[in-house]
Amino acid sequence: MSDIKMSDVFKLPMLCEDGDGFIYSKDLRHSIQFDDSDIYMADHKNAVTHAINNHDRLTEENKELRAFLESLQ
Repeated sequence: MSDIKMSDVFKLPMLCEDGDGFIYSKDLRHSIQFDDSDIYMADHKNAVTHAINNHDRLTEENKELRAFLESLQ
């Protein structure tokens, strides 16, 4: 499970539209629903969208940085 890529699961980028409790994949085949009664719903939607859209890049950068650190030892 640690090798999972968001781009293998979702058609990126995920889209965060105002006015509803969902974020959607680019191809609209996947959605994630949020609780409309939560006053922080918009913040949560933005945070989850950002995390999913940046996961693959950050995972790859982390892998490269770890390899570099190991080469210094």
